[in-house]
Amino acid sequence: MGVAIIVTGYPGSGKSSVAEALKNLLGESANLVEVDTLAKQRGLFSMYDAKRGSHVYDEEYISRTLSELVESKADIFYIFSIFPCILPREKVSIVFVLRAEKDVLKKRMLERKWELEKVEENLEAMELGEIEEEAMECFGATKIEVIDTTEKDPREIAEHILQRSSLLFSSGSKV
Repeated sequence: MGVAIIVTGYPGSGKSSVAEALKNLLGESANLVEVDTLAKQRGLFSMYDAKRGSHVYDEEYISRTLSELVESKADIFYIFSIFPCILPREKVSIVFVLRAEKDVLKKRMLERKWELEKVEENLEAMELGEIEEEAMECFGATKIEVIDTTEKDPREIAEHILQRSSLLFSSGSKV
């Protein structure tokens, strides 16, 4: 059985850029899963939210699909998702929560042509620390690390994630 490292965060915090940097560092054989891409490829949506202009994940099916993937081989899987609690606690070694300064996130979301209401909703979620809170509830404080991406290069963040991952596994603490 493998183990998962979850990289989660607010829209515009750098999840996709860090995933790309990690892929460049690890090579094509890396076990990187971007949940949004997986959901689109396999049609793992329960509905489309026209008001927000986004699909709604079928979280139960995604969780089952990811669990089967992690169980399929003894390796490290890097899971990128806006939802931190996408896998059961026992399958997750560490959760990295990416966030950035409010004005930076707002600029990035507006550059994506998001509606102002959707932008404000996401900024409010960040101010309330919703992703961190959800991650704490699912995994406990010892498995959570928050990374401020505001002035960091995606490669620097990816290298940090790899360094922390190797420390976890060299100490014998897989889960």
